[in-house]
Amino acid sequence: MEIKQSLADEFFALNPEQRRLVHFMLCRHALDQWSLYANAQGQIEYRETVVGTRQVLDQQLPFEAYASAWQGLNAGDIAVRYREPITALHDEDLVFPENIVFAYYAVYNLFKKYG
Repeated sequence: MEIKQSLADEFFALNPEQRRLVHFMLCRHALDQWSLYANAQGQIEYRETVVGTRQVLDQQLPFEAYASAWQGLNAGDIAVRYREPITALHDEDLVFPENIVFAYYAVYNLFKKYG
């Protein structure tokens, strides 16, 4: 009897460099989704509720995070620049459709792992 492996099993059977490449390929797709959404929205603004300040989202941040992670760097203070929008997502001050939330977090997590 043949036992079928799940995608997760196949992924974890890869060596670390192969897993890294898979992460980047999947996040490239996430960036494509982010780009379509961000371009359709134009400037994305939200009100940060703790202090009440108006924030304008840096739509290039995911692209810069991806590039920085690819190079294994924390170029341009990316970690610091992510603080406000990630907090806003947690506080629901910044709201995206579910697929865009996943795409945004995917690139953020890629950066956290490889940047």
